[in-house]
Amino acid sequence: MSEYGYWGIELVGPLRKLEAAGYVVDFVTPKGGRSPCLPPSRDINYIDPPLGICVTTSADKDMVEAFEASDALDSTMNLSEMFPERPYHSEPSFLRVLEAYYLARKDAQDKAVEAYDAVFLMGGSGPIVDIVNNQRVHDLVLGFYSAGKPVAAICYGVATLVFARDFNERRSIIHGKHVTGHCIECYRSLYRI
Repeated sequence: MSEYGYWGIELVGPLRKLEAAGYVVDFVTPKGGRSPCLPPSRDINYIDPPLGICVTTSADKDMVEAFEASDALDSTMNLSEMFPERPYHSEPSFLRVLEAYYLARKDAQDKAVEAYDAVFLMGGSGPIVDIVNNQRVHDLVLGFYSAGKPVAAICYGVATLVFARDFNERRSIIHGKHVTGHCIECYRSLYRI
């Protein structure tokens, strides 16, 4: 999740489905800060500019506000404590530091893949700021992708997948795949416009 905010129902809707199916969900942000709910995502009068309609129902608002009132995000984990930072080429002893990074990254990926069934990248506008081009997030995603475990994203979280690529190969994990991120046709069918 982004520390700059999430879209309410994009988190709470899937979260409720996952919990109903018996999954336990942990929350992670780049530096461990609690992600705030974006105010427009709780506003039943907010008109989504691209769609020209309100996308938040009263039921959505109630569900999101109940979640926000809970302590669910109080134990948000810190991704920067879980995954190493890739060194810059100007780093003294770059090759040794890079070697250490790859070893630490592999260890972090193995631990994450062993502990979790999937990774879900949250939406809202926040990911554009601190998730989409975050190398640690990419390394987390690449670990799950390489292990053949599910990697899911919603809304602007999908943009992260464009940049999730092997550092040497530079080919995105979504290369050659069909991806829908913020598709107006989906909203039209969802809201029966």
